[in-house]
Amino acid sequence: MPGPGRLVSGEMNAREGTLAAQWLGVHTVLPCHYITTDHPLVAPDLADFQQHLDNAAEQGEPVPLSIVMQPGDVLTLDEAGRVTEHASR
Repeated sequence: MPGPGRLVSGEMNAREGTLAAQWLGVHTVLPCHYITTDHPLVAPDLADFQQHLDNAAEQGEPVPLSIVMQPGDVLTLDEAGRVTEHASR
């Protein structure tokens, strides 16, 4: 991001986000805390997060479904809060 100084935030890094999702036992995550001027699907933070999820899954660890939303996307949830449909517009 352009501007003076270093950007500091209280957000988790990709590894911390993966661990938090696992510890909380969530079924679905919607990664959205990233800063990029590029297309979100190629954001380095998202790629790193997904890689951590993939690595954990390869180790046999439970991992949530990760859905990257785009403007206009719609999620449909069931009564338990689980995603039943993800539609891109």
